[in-house]
Amino acid sequence: MNKVIFEILATVLVLCMTTAAFALDVPLTYVRQPEGRDAFLPFTSTKVQATIQRPAGDWELPELKSKPPIYAFARFGDKERLVILDRQNADDFFYSRLYFDANGNNDLTDDPVIDGGFGGEDGEFCYAVLPSVDTMIEIEGKSLPYCFRAHVFYSYFGDYGRPDKQLTKENIDENMTFEFRSNCFYSGGFELDGSSYGVALGDTNVNGRFNDRFPAQGSSVEELVEAYGQSALFSGSDHFYLATGRQPEARDVQVCGNLLLVDGRLFDVNISTPEGKMTLKPVTESLVPLNLPMATERMTVYTEDGRSCLMMYRPGNEAMIPRGKYRLLGYTVLRKDEQGDEWFLAAAATADISSVTVDGSTHPSLRFGEPYVPVIELSEAAKQGVREGATQVRVGFIVEGGGKERLADLSRVSGNRTRIELSAENPNRPKEPTYKIVQPDGQIVAQGSFEYG
Repeated sequence: MNKVIFEILATVLVLCMTTAAFALDVPLTYVRQPEGRDAFLPFTSTKVQATIQRPAGDWELPELKSKPPIYAFARFGDKERLVILDRQNADDFFYSRLYFDANGNNDLTDDPVIDGGFGGEDGEFCYAVLPSVDTMIEIEGKSLPYCFRAHVFYSYFGDYGRPDKQLTKENIDENMTFEFRSNCFYSGGFELDGSSYGVALGDTNVNGRFNDRFPAQGSSVEELVEAYGQSALFSGSDHFYLATGRQPEARDVQVCGNLLLVDGRLFDVNISTPEGKMTLKPVTESLVPLNLPMATERMTVYTEDGRSCLMMYRPGNEAMIPRGKYRLLGYTVLRKDEQGDEWFLAAAATADISSVTVDGSTHPSLRFGEPYVPVIELSEAAKQGVREGATQVRVGFIVEGGGKERLADLSRVSGNRTRIELSAENPNRPKEPTYKIVQPDGQIVAQGSFEYG
């Protein structure tokens, strides 16, 4: 009998060790956003370099009506494809037709014509309304479905630069915004320690890959910030959505990284849409503690050398992570007020975020979170205006956390019993803060309320 019990215990131990040591494959399913439906869709956007110059090379082009048509190239997957923005009729006020070299054969006469409509004018601003485009793209030698939508906006000043007149290169460069947005995502789910998780992958930079990690490949964090400012940290990377017991929502977003900490367990993340799976490989060796002073729903940190980006999901007050010098990228918090209403807070990194060294020799703490303090911000442009004699300036109201991170969102997500004063414009946000500008002698110069956005 003892021998039987021993064999059973040994088998259970082997199974537990196997579960901990082997990778978890998460099947991924392509999801195309239905037309006209208000459903979850990751936010994505990439600007296209538009030109009136016909591309060099041997091209078969349809008869174009615009003077001039707009040319651009889009890279979806492994291939670059030509896109042409045209009018349906030569005398149309604005563009509403799209040509797309879907098969990449340099012949746009064998592809469907994509007709939309004119979005109308709002003052001296107009836009095109174009339908979604379904196509097939090549990634690592495999043909995969993809769906995108073109967005075209144009502003002008009186008769100067009117789109129904002959547009110049300067008009296009200065007044037109031509961008693509993905109209699809990948979805999956997995079980871990008795809990179920829903996953979604957003193609944030609209290149068809869904696995571009932070930071953008080929650039160090320092190079990105020096060249483009702190906002560059969020460019070039796709988005990763994770939720417990349900499919993700927009607020469940994180910048896509190469490591994932899920309720205390760390995984290396490998995403392959050609294989239709995400692989989570456990990481258990050489982990050291990082103290987190406030419980968060999600948090993302990255190493200063740009080699690792760690996505955390409900990490608690201590995270076991690989050694490195880390900086905060962002976090979200869910918390209930005294009346039971639930509030969502999101914060993002600034250039003033300090790093923390995690090497196991001490018990370091990442600085962020409470207390939050209000800050009145005056931009450099506004300061320069004052120096040049301006009598009016625009000031901003921001809220900073303990690590110099900046609040990006604070909103109520459930409940209707709160006693917190709410905005009349948006009843799920706190009431707008008021301001008063006073001279040294006590005279009130100006007073009023700030606005959201």
